[in-house]
Amino acid sequence: MRCLAMIVALACLPAPAIAAEDLDPLQSTPWSGAYVGLHAGLGGGDVSLYTTSSGAAPTDDGTSGWIYGAHAGYNLQLDALVLGVEADIDGSDIGGEPDYSRYNSADGYVFSQNWQASLRARIGVANEQLLLYGTGGVAWGDFTSSYWSTPTPLRNETKTETHQGTVWGGGIEYALTSQVTLRAEYLAYDFGEQVYGYSNPAVAPANAPVTFDTSHNVVRAGFSYRF
Repeated sequence: MRCLAMIVALACLPAPAIAAEDLDPLQSTPWSGAYVGLHAGLGGGDVSLYTTSSGAAPTDDGTSGWIYGAHAGYNLQLDALVLGVEADIDGSDIGGEPDYSRYNSADGYVFSQNWQASLRARIGVANEQLLLYGTGGVAWGDFTSSYWSTPTPLRNETKTETHQGTVWGGGIEYALTSQVTLRAEYLAYDFGEQVYGYSNPAVAPANAPVTFDTSHNVVRAGFSYRF
């Protein structure tokens, strides 16, 4: 009887709750909270170029390059709905050389991005360790445009400017542990039309100012650490 009483007493202890928590610690750790992380990926898109004084149609050329950077944000989980805000900054070597031959075969331009940053809202749906989300917001990009001309004497000039645009996209995130997550996402950036005026007096007025219409897409992967 004494042994039976001990067995009954042990059975009444809150062991099942402890066991469930040990088996799946993510169930008690929602997506809510702050996080920081790193990411890297590939970017590419289009850059169009035309001069305001020319009747020729704009060029339509491709850009490509690597991006790498860091992100930080905060999530708030409401049942399966996850709301958040995220900021990021990337180093970038996305760039290209638009075909300028239709204007002047002796001149050319090189267009490249130095860095980009964004501040975005996120909204997603969580299913235990998996989060699917969409995102969008405002973006900033720093670009360099270089003009060159082959006739003697060689003429060249470089302009670097920072522009504001928009970004939207989506992604998937998976929680490896209660603190470490992996992600893959797609982002589309659009910085619109930007006019670059060249002050070099050797540059023919017919070739300036030059308007660039730039946009690009990024596919990147990364990880985050949740606090």
